[in-house]
Amino acid sequence: MLVIEYIAARSGGEVYLRIEDHDSIRSRKIFVDAILEDLHKLSFKFKNVAFDGISPTIDRGFLQSTRRDAYFAYLNFLYKENLTYECSCSRSQIKQRTKHIGKKELYYDGFCLRASDPKTIDTVTRFKVEDKYYKPPNVDNFKPLSNPNQNPKIQCGDFILIDRDSNFSYQFTNVCDDIDQKINVIIRGEDLLCSTGRQLNLMQKIGNSLTPFYYHHPLIKDKEGKKLSKRLLTTGVRHLMQQEMSVEDIRDLAWRTLQDSV
Repeated sequence: MLVIEYIAARSGGEVYLRIEDHDSIRSRKIFVDAILEDLHKLSFKFKNVAFDGISPTIDRGFLQSTRRDAYFAYLNFLYKENLTYECSCSRSQIKQRTKHIGKKELYYDGFCLRASDPKTIDTVTRFKVEDKYYKPPNVDNFKPLSNPNQNPKIQCGDFILIDRDSNFSYQFTNVCDDIDQKINVIIRGEDLLCSTGRQLNLMQKIGNSLTPFYYHHPLIKDKEGKKLSKRLLTTGVRHLMQQEMSVEDIRDLAWRTLQDSV
């Protein structure tokens, strides 16, 4: 957030907060409320978040859970363009077939695309990825990246747009939102660089004429070089505030830690 705030102030841009609650199984309103409350306490300002003196609220159009009709419309467009197909493969089946490839992430080999009798029940919908290298604009504004060129066809293969539980994927929802909300600068951690190539591919196939600028900032890491994560029980912002650490001290700590990680 500090990086976003800095770039917005420098360029005269407006900052929007998006809640990625597209997963109906794991998303809860209490989590959304906690995010809004913590960001407000840290004095971050967003164009689409209002504060009535009691609690901050977000424009519902920026809750991904409210945009399923828009996602289905884009999915139908891709289907008509013959850019999607149904896949019945489980993760274990994919791993068993592709274990010799040695990928860092799960790699889909296009098995169901080649199947002579594809299944249509209990399936996910995959996007036909183009075999092409993508170099996201402005990837090295924070520090040089070892490999800015991304080819999703080699990295992950045809990726999922909607899963068996009718949950849309992160890759798909963000592209649809970026287009509809006319987002022209996207700032996120360098660990999501691989996603940028996939989203550029998808964005171009949907027919979007505006290619956003992408900034990939270094991650804040611990002494062992691991990124900070609540999943790994890393101390969170709320915990720091409960320890009566001031907002200024927390923001200063974040800046110093970020600079030390570069």
